Amino acid sequence: ATYGRVALTGEPATFDRFHAELGRQFKVTAFQPGPNQFAAIFEDVTERHQAEKALRQSEEKFQKTFHNAPLLMTISDVEDGTYIDVNEAFVKVTGYHRRDAIGKTSVEIGFINEADRNRLTEGLSAEGRVYNRELELRCADGTRLVCLYSGELIDIGGTQRLLSIASDITERKAFEQALAESERKWRNILVN
Repeated sequence: ATYGRVALTGEPATFDRFHAELGRQFKVTAFQPGPNQFAAIFEDVTERHQAEKALRQSEEKFQKTFHNAPLLMTISDVEDGTYIDVNEAFVKVTGYHRRDAIGKTSVEIGFINEADRNRLTEGLSAEGRVYNRELELRCADGTRLVCLYSGELIDIGGTQRLLSIASDITERKAFEQALAESERKWRNILVN
């Protein structure tokens, strides 16, 4: 059908064609080089198609993992810290809706103070990543959130971004403090 259209109209056409016997994908360009002439150029694009398919699958896996992970995850601009995306756990735990976070920085929405953000930025600049750094953050309702923060520079579409992952350790931290206080009291009782 495509070849006939080229022959009737004289307009070139480009289309993909799978050759089952060879198991190869071809990009075909059909045209008329002159009156009563017909030509077709076949370009083997099998590897490119396979690479594109693998890339799409990888991106889909990353998106599903990012949005469904139980840890707080964000993707932000490296230069100014503007949120590009936040996952469902971030929304659920912090109370910041996606519409309130995306397009703003963590400092602008009050999630982190500027001094702590600057320390994280320095660590990222020096090492390209920050790993398991304890960090105090603020939820939308003002409650304190203690997290173990990790951040790494990643490439998304040829642009460097910051992938941030935080694990909420608020309850564990409160338990450790209560346990330490209890031990201190018992030590004082035994000494006295």
